[in-house]
Amino acid sequence: MSTSPRLRRALRLALRIAAGFLLGSALLVLLLRWAPPLTSGLMIERRIESWFAVGDYQRRYDWVALDDISPLVGIAVIAAEDQLFAEHAGFDWKAIEKAIAYNQ
Repeated sequence: MSTSPRLRRALRLALRIAAGFLLGSALLVLLLRWAPPLTSGLMIERRIESWFAVGDYQRRYDWVALDDISPLVGIAVIAAEDQLFAEHAGFDWKAIEKAIAYNQ
C-alpha cells in the first residue's frame, strides 16, 4: 500500500519544519556562546507589565563577562531555579517523576 502524494508532501513539510527548528535552535545556542543576549525572559516580562502600569519602562543592565563575576554568582543563579542542581547530573529525576504524578 503506497501513501498518497498529498500525505508524502505533508510529511516532508513536517520534517522540514522540525529540522528547521532544530537547526535554528542549534544556531542560536552557538551564537549566544560568543555574543551577549539582547534581552532576557525577565526583561520581556517587565516590558509587558509596564504596558499596564504607570510610568515608562527603562531597560537598564550592563553585560558582564562570566570571567568578571564570582563563580558563586553562577551557582546562585542556577540554585534559584534548581536547588538540587549540584546533586544531580542535569536532570532531577525525582522532581520529574513528582511533576508527572502531579500532572496526571
